Amino acid sequence: MSAEKYKAYDNFLKQNMNPEYSIYWSRKQASDFPNIGIKSKWLYCRMYKCIIVLVKAMIDERNRRANADIKPNDFSDIALIGCVIILQTCEAVGRLCTGKGYSEKAKGNNYCEFKHFVSTYLVGNKTILRNIEKDEFIDVLWRGFRNSLSHGLFVSQGELTEANEELIGWKVGSKVEINLETLLKYFEEGMDCYFKEIEESSDTAIQNNFNEAFDKYLVLLERKTAPE
Repeated sequence: MSAEKYKAYDNFLKQNMNPEYSIYWSRKQASDFPNIGIKSKWLYCRMYKCIIVLVKAMIDERNRRANADIKPNDFSDIALIGCVIILQTCEAVGRLCTGKGYSEKAKGNNYCEFKHFVSTYLVGNKTILRNIEKDEFIDVLWRGFRNSLSHGLFVSQGELTEANEELIGWKVGSKVEINLETLLKYFEEGMDCYFKEIEESSDTAIQNNFNEAFDKYLVLLERKTAPE
């Protein structure tokens, strides 16, 4: 995901949506999104500003403190927060990929959606793991990082590290180590790949799933929960 593409999409949306257009909308109507091109560009801009820019700012602050020779314990929390933001977003985008959207029935059982996005788009066929198979890595990401950080504020099956910058994760003994900056890098590449498929793929299931989940999750849910 890039600032250049964000600016191009932002200009497009300003010309093709109503004058109140904002990526920060919390109360939206289906009529605000007349076609899939509007939906995908609006979501790209929202994710870039609300997720990518935020996590990059966290990483920059962590690096600034490290360069100032502040003890690691004083900035390790930044890396943990950035990690859980990325992993929870993987789950949310997995809902768009599979067309699941949001439902009460699915709450607490979202591993399949998470795995779909991570396996297909974030890891894919890249050689970015060491000493661990993709399925095991995804399971550790889900249980040992995403769930542990979200519900217990700790990492239960590994740690975040700055080593091995070309790899997302690797296994040392029974512990899985993850590089946050590389995780973010490949998350952005995976997002770009997914949005390109929405716009260009001949597989109509990709567009249909996106449309269905977008309307369920990003329009109807927020209309239901937004304050009057």
